[in-house]
Amino acid sequence: MTVAGRRLDSFIAGPVDLVKIDCEGAEIDILKSISAEKMKLIGRFLIEYHNQIIADEDKKILILLKKYRYRTKQIKNPIVPQTGYIFANLS
Repeated sequence: MTVAGRRLDSFIAGPVDLVKIDCEGAEIDILKSISAEKMKLIGRFLIEYHNQIIADEDKKILILLKKYRYRTKQIKNPIVPQTGYIFANLS
């Protein structure tokens, strides 16, 4: 089935308290699609990462978030160590 996609950026018209991203390996693409202007409007992120799908996905996400001055905290999944969560707050 083909489904039309839309950029997350197109849904952000004003301040956003929290964005949760869990897209089985598409997290980096989604973050990169958000303009710098819109990133300033997002207060917090909760992002699940999947290092078994994208090598070092957690590190790549952390680099992107720190570029926009988010403070981050990473929690690894104790059951599936290649996965976990990144929490980010705008500084």
